[in-house]
Amino acid sequence: MGYRILVATGTSPAFRRYVREHHPDWARYDYRRLRDAFLFESFGWSDAYALEFNRLGCEAETLLVGVPEVQFRWAEEHGLKAVAREAQLLERAHRAAERTGVGLSLIQQRQKQLLNEVFLAQARQFRPDILLVQLQTPLAAGAIRAAREHCRLVIGQLASRFPAYLDLFGVYDLILSAFPHYVRFFNDCGLRSAYLPLAFEPVFLERCRQRYGEVTERTYGAVFIGSVSDMHVERLRWLAALAESGLVEIWLSFDRGLEANALPSVLRERAHPPAYGLAMYDIYRRARIGLNAHPEIAGPYAAILRLFEITGSGCLLLTDDRANLADLFRPEHEVVTYRDVDECLMRLEYYLAHPDEAAAVARCGQERTHREHLFAHRAARILELARPLLAGDR
Repeated sequence: MGYRILVATGTSPAFRRYVREHHPDWARYDYRRLRDAFLFESFGWSDAYALEFNRLGCEAETLLVGVPEVQFRWAEEHGLKAVAREAQLLERAHRAAERTGVGLSLIQQRQKQLLNEVFLAQARQFRPDILLVQLQTPLAAGAIRAAREHCRLVIGQLASRFPAYLDLFGVYDLILSAFPHYVRFFNDCGLRSAYLPLAFEPVFLERCRQRYGEVTERTYGAVFIGSVSDMHVERLRWLAALAESGLVEIWLSFDRGLEANALPSVLRERAHPPAYGLAMYDIYRRARIGLNAHPEIAGPYAAILRLFEITGSGCLLLTDDRANLADLFRPEHEVVTYRDVDECLMRLEYYLAHPDEAAAVARCGQERTHREHLFAHRAARILELARPLLAGDR
């Protein structure tokens, strides 16, 4: 049976700016073209779930509920004229408030309220069997509770910092997480939860080829692409050591209370500006080694998206050793691990000096990811978990 599925996701403010810069005519796009411009850039999981649900015979749509310029364009085209007009006024007020700081939080709060109104109208129109919500979106619990009147099953997914404000009880029928300790916590609290690792989407590499062409050789040695914030204390120290070594090229963004002047000077001097989506994939497919270090919120587990972005792109993954890594990849055969900064640098030097060995491990890692860790596999698992819940009407 094919289900109707809405996938509600979002992006970071920095990525929104990135897309607008690469689409200077974005203000003239209609809703569909603007949404697709964001999705084509392939940030995070982008439209991977919707693509795979559709391949499985469902009718799936992706909502960028955290992207005001996209959502308010939908409102303008679907009869929510008052919302669209107020959104335009708020945008002008927001630009003024950013300069003065006066009233900024109130403007942002009202904008979130309008985004929730638009989302609810979309759920009412689409009437999905399954609503899949990334829990880091700005959707309020009240809006999702109201959306339950128009859908049969509400599933949340969380693979990042747990937002302290979230109200989960009576909102979600199932919560999925790539963090085993989150799954245990939710189940202990009486919330139905299941483990679902993140994954790789091959379509993103196809889009990368469309934009940047084919790659015939790997011109980068070792790379790190990612972010630092107030939840990346150890990663920040690790990155500073990598930068000091001169062995790694680093593309870095920063967020959540960490200003650029808080970065060690070596990172300020040597890190490239952030690389998102297709630009990130283009770097990985041109690199021999991609590095990873988990944030503290991952606990002792291998869990984050970078594991699959690197291996799926055919790049050797050099990652910190984690308790469950062997459940995902064979250490030292499909990926290479380290326990501390010194071992990371030692292994990095070795594999840079032995490119054939690095390429052999990278091939095995890519084969494992394409065999077991695609969003196609995760979408099928979500449907497997959803069917008995749908059959029982929650």
